[in-house]
Amino acid sequence: MNSRYFFSLLILLTLLQNPSPAPASDIYLKVDDNEFGQGILRPRGNECLIITPAHVVENGFTIEATTAEQIHSPAELLELFPGDISVLRLKTDVPISCRRPSWPDHRTLNRLLTTEKEGELQTMLADGSIRKTPVKIVGYDQYRNISIRPLNAEDALAKGFSGSPLFIGGQCAGMLLSIDNGLGRCIRQDALVNTLALFFADTGPSPGQPSQPPQQPAHTASSPPTKPETLHFSNTLLNHVTKEHHLQLNQNSPIHIALLPTGDQVRYAIELVDSSHRISCSYSLKSTLDQEITVPCTPLATDTFVLRVIGTGGEGRYNLRISPLVSDTNLRSADNILQVDGESQSGTIAKAAVAEYRVKLFANSPVRLVQQPTGEGFGYQLELTDSRGKTVLRLPSVAKPDQAGLRIPWTPPGTDTYTLQIRGKEGVGPYAIALEAIAFDAQLRGRANVLQQGGRAMGGAIATGAVAEYRFSAEAYTPMRFNFAATDGQDGHFTVEVWDSEGMLIFRDPHRHFSGRESAVLPFTVSKAGAYILRLIGLDGETGYTISLSAP
Repeated sequence: MNSRYFFSLLILLTLLQNPSPAPASDIYLKVDDNEFGQGILRPRGNECLIITPAHVVENGFTIEATTAEQIHSPAELLELFPGDISVLRLKTDVPISCRRPSWPDHRTLNRLLTTEKEGELQTMLADGSIRKTPVKIVGYDQYRNISIRPLNAEDALAKGFSGSPLFIGGQCAGMLLSIDNGLGRCIRQDALVNTLALFFADTGPSPGQPSQPPQQPAHTASSPPTKPETLHFSNTLLNHVTKEHHLQLNQNSPIHIALLPTGDQVRYAIELVDSSHRISCSYSLKSTLDQEITVPCTPLATDTFVLRVIGTGGEGRYNLRISPLVSDTNLRSADNILQVDGESQSGTIAKAAVAEYRVKLFANSPVRLVQQPTGEGFGYQLELTDSRGKTVLRLPSVAKPDQAGLRIPWTPPGTDTYTLQIRGKEGVGPYAIALEAIAFDAQLRGRANVLQQGGRAMGGAIATGAVAEYRFSAEAYTPMRFNFAATDGQDGHFTVEVWDSEGMLIFRDPHRHFSGRESAVLPFTVSKAGAYILRLIGLDGETGYTISLSAP
């Protein structure tokens, strides 16, 4: 064997047996020019995704990512998870170095936290350099949190550090989520893996990770969901002390957690955790409570939950009230049917909850999806899926009162029974939706759609993705013109094509500018006598149109 080849093979085997430690922050994030953060790369299938704290990106309009190799790329928010976790997608075709991170399992991490009292926070700066901040481990729990503080007074934790990985004993032990009065709160790496396990299609716990009990189904004949009821919990709390309360909750059945003032000078945080240690929701008081605060929460499973109350300052009594908002049975009932031109459907939706409605739609029959004003400043997103579960339409989240009342035109790609999903993104509040018909395929491509020179004008309405067809006859080298008349002030546009009787495209409008806002004339001449089809294709929005055929 060639000695150089043998030496290279020996080096490769050594690296495989002794892998280098996980890198520092993989990604530097810039959000709307005023928010900065860090991210960790992790593969899912053929994609390279970014894990980062949700508060860094969830309200951003533009997200710019910079990798350690100084590759710059826009990113989009893909999914939000309870406990201030989000996943982003890089929008680039440039290959990114992305590997499955090697993270310590539950037992290994517990041993590290027991023996090691110091660690290192590694943060990528805008220029790609790495800042290493020595930290002291000042506290941790068994399932989620690690608290850190800089060893040196001059190394203050600052804005832009969120998402930085925490290294203990050379292993990536957590990710920084928040900073409060110089104290950093990190999520344990095993808790982060557990939070994202289903999303990244993990099939089971890591070696040494405690096995999780199977989740109970949301609806079974032998184990029906528990009827929701109002519950009250109260106790005395000291700083750094945790109280736990157990309660049975149902998946996709939002509740209200009300924090009630008691007159005592006490601050605390709450977490609602299921038996798999997943956090459905959390909230932390920034000051002592002088008025009622209500936190909406959607349980991630049908399960026995633990409501943890964690003292963060002072001492005294706390008082909590848990009350149901709406049940999964109402949100996803078999009776939830949406009819085109029927009555609007309404209800209440909360963050992480999903309401579903079924609707029968027809190919080339555009409809208008109406999100009626509610006057509430909460956020929800609309998605349409076909009978195979494929998402065919996704609309932006409605997050402000002045964004409500949207009227979105859309043309179904085929005749099918679709499911309209209303996904709560922020807060809690009412929604109201309706579907209105714009046109039907029989109108857009009906047998009566025939244009004659000097004959009456024909009209209709068209929307993005829809096609209208009109037949006409023409003589060879005989000039004619199509007359498009202004019909309305809507912003939709369409283009036109002409096809012969053998299915050959003979003309395509190069300008693509027709609309119902202004009149236009299109001169036209063919080289062969025969029957032709004028085709109108919706480009965007919706608009009315009127068309006639005349001699020049």
